[in-house]
Amino acid sequence: MKLLFKLGNKCVLTLAYLFIFCLSSSYAQIKDKDWLLVDGVDYAHLNATDKQLLDSILPLYHKATHDSVRLRLLNTFIEDCIDEAVWPKYNNFMQKVAENGDGSKLYLIYQSAALNNIGYDADNKGNVIKATEYYTKALTLREKAGDISGIAESTNNLGSLCSFQNDNKKAIFYYSKAVKLYLSIGDKKGAAQSLNNLGSSYANIEKGDSSIMLNMQALSMQQEVEDELGMAGSYNNLGSCYLDKGDTTKAIEYYTNALKIDKELSHKSGITAVLNNLGRIYFDNNNIKKAKEYADKAFELAQELGYPTEIGDAAQLLYKIYKKQKNSEKALDMYVLFKQMRDSTTGLEQVRATTSAEYTYKEFQQNLEHEKQSAIAAEERKKQRLFMLLIAIVAIATGVIALLVFKNLQRYKKAKRLIEKQKELVEEKQKEILDSIRYAKRIQDAVLKEQEHISAHLPGHFVLFQPKDIVSGDFYWGIEKDNYWYVAAADCTGHGVPGAFLTILGTSFLNELNATDALLTPAEILDKLRARIIAELSVTNKETNETKDGMDISLSRLNLTTKELMWAGANNPLWITSVIDKNADKKEYKLTEIPAHKQPIGFYPTLTPYPNHVIQLEKGDTFYLFTDGYADQFGGDKGKKLKYKAIKDILINAGNETMEKQKNILLQYFTNWKGDYEQTDDVCIIGINIY
Repeated sequence: MKLLFKLGNKCVLTLAYLFIFCLSSSYAQIKDKDWLLVDGVDYAHLNATDKQLLDSILPLYHKATHDSVRLRLLNTFIEDCIDEAVWPKYNNFMQKVAENGDGSKLYLIYQSAALNNIGYDADNKGNVIKATEYYTKALTLREKAGDISGIAESTNNLGSLCSFQNDNKKAIFYYSKAVKLYLSIGDKKGAAQSLNNLGSSYANIEKGDSSIMLNMQALSMQQEVEDELGMAGSYNNLGSCYLDKGDTTKAIEYYTNALKIDKELSHKSGITAVLNNLGRIYFDNNNIKKAKEYADKAFELAQELGYPTEIGDAAQLLYKIYKKQKNSEKALDMYVLFKQMRDSTTGLEQVRATTSAEYTYKEFQQNLEHEKQSAIAAEERKKQRLFMLLIAIVAIATGVIALLVFKNLQRYKKAKRLIEKQKELVEEKQKEILDSIRYAKRIQDAVLKEQEHISAHLPGHFVLFQPKDIVSGDFYWGIEKDNYWYVAAADCTGHGVPGAFLTILGTSFLNELNATDALLTPAEILDKLRARIIAELSVTNKETNETKDGMDISLSRLNLTTKELMWAGANNPLWITSVIDKNADKKEYKLTEIPAHKQPIGFYPTLTPYPNHVIQLEKGDTFYLFTDGYADQFGGDKGKKLKYKAIKDILINAGNETMEKQKNILLQYFTNWKGDYEQTDDVCIIGINIY
C-alpha cells in the first residue's frame, strides 16, 4: 500500500534505444553511494528481486537528463521494492528531488507520493498522529495538482485511519469513494485494494456475506491485472471471513494461498499476518504444537519488521500458548509485550516494568544462564585443544609419508591447476554470455509488457506468449489512438538474440509510425514498415539488393465504438469466431479465416501494396492474431507438427469460455502436445473478444 497507483506511462521508444545501447556498452556497476544514490543500503545483502530492480533502474537513472525520467524511475523502484528497510531511504531521496523542482504538476505529483509513503510507513509502525499528518499533506498537494489517482489513494488511506480507530461507518464512506475514483480512471488495481478494505470494514460490523462478496470482486480484478500482492491480501481477507463463519477448512485453504504468494514475493508483513491467523486456528482446535510453530515464525518476522501491530498479535498468541503450557514466566513476558505494543498503537504510554522483584528474578535467571553457557564454552575449548594436539601428531606422521611422494604430488597439482584454470575461463565466458542474454530478456520483457495497452475501453483479451529461448523473436504490440485500438502479433526472422533485436526495432518503428496525428490504416502501416526495414535495417546483398531480415505480421485496428475491424496481414492470417445461431439454447461457433497477403515485411521480388480488410464485428465475436510457432510445434504420439486445424478446433470448442480460460486451454494443449520434445519456435497468440 506504499502507492496504490503507479504514476505516468513509460516511454517504450526510449527503453528500446536504451536497450540497444546497454547491450553494446560495458557498464561497470560500482555499488557505492554515488551509484546507489542513498546511504545505508547494503547491496550485497539485498534479496534477488530488489537487486534486479536496482540493476535495471539505476543505470537508466544515471543516464537520464530530466527529472521527469528520474522521478518516474525512483517511484517504480519504491513501488516494487520488497525490503521494508530500503524503500523508505529512496522515498526520502525522491521527496528531495521533487521538492527542489519548479512546483509544476509533475513535481507536485511525486512530492505528494513521497509524503503519502511516509504516512504509510508511520501507519505501519503505529504512529497514527504522524500518519494522519502526512496523509493529509499528500491529499492537499494532490488536490492542488488535480491528480485523481493520488486523491483516490489518499481517500483510501484516510479510510484506513478511520478503520484503525474503529469508526467503521466513516471508513466505509471513504473506501466507497476511493473505489469510485479508481474506477473512473480505469485503475483496477487501486479499486481492488479499496474493495479489500471495504470488505474488512463490513466484516467489522458483522456483515460477513457482504465482506466475502467484496473480497471476491477484488480478487477477480487482481487476477485480471496480475496483482500478486493484492491477490495475497484478498486470500487472507477471505480466510478471515470464512473463519468468522466457522468454516475452518475454507479458512485454511485461503490462508495457505495467501502464504504461498507472500513467500514468493518475500512480503514479510503479509507472511506475518497469515502465520498469526493460521496459528490462531490451530490453537482454537487444541493443536498447540502446530500453533506454536506458526506463532514463533510470526513473532520472529514481526520483530524484524518492527511493526507494533504485528508484534502485538504474535505476542498475544504466544501468551495464550504459554499459558496453556503452564509456562508462567514466558506467558508473563508475552503478555507484557502484547500490552506494550497495544498501548503504543493506541497512543497510550508504554507499559512500565511490573515490579523491581520481577526484574531482579529475571536478571538472576539470565546470570545463571550466562554461567551455564560459559561452562559449556570452556569445555568446548578444552576439547578443541585436545583435538588440535591429535591433529598435529597425525600431521607429523603424514609429513614423513608425504616426502616419499612429493614430486609426483607436485606434478599432479600443477596439471590440476592448469585444468581448473581452463575450466574457470570457459565457465566465466559462458556466464558473461548468459548474463548478457538474461539482461536482454529483462529489457525485452519490460518493452513487451508495456505493449499490453490496458485502458477502461479495451475489450476482454488474452496474450499467450511462450518464447523458445531466453529472449524471443516474436513480439506483440498495441496502442490506443483516437478511439481506435491497434494490436499486432509479429514473427521476426530467427529467434533468440538475433530475433530479439528485430522485435525491439519493430516495436520502435511501429511507435514512430503512429506518433503523428494521422490515423493510418493497417495496410498503410505495413507498407511504411516494410519500407523502413528494407531501406534502413536489413543486411543487403550488394549484387542483388535482396534483404535477408524482416518479419511476418498480423495487424488490426478496432473502432472501440462501432466495433468495425480493419485488418492487414503479411503471411499471417486473421481468424474470427462467431455464434452460428444466436437464438439457440446452446451456442455453437464457427471460425472464419481472412487470408494474409503472401509477402513478408522485407524484400520480395515483386513488391505490391498490402490490402485492407474491413469486417463489422458483432457482440460475442472474437478475433485472433498469431504467429506460426504454435502450429509448427512437433509432438504428440508420432512426433508430428500440431498444425492449424487443431488450433481452430480448440477455439471453436472454447467459444463460450472467458479469454483467460481460452488462454489456459491453449497453453495446456500446447504443453501436452509438446511433451518431451524441444520447443520448435517462439509462440504468440492474441485473442480479443467483443462484448
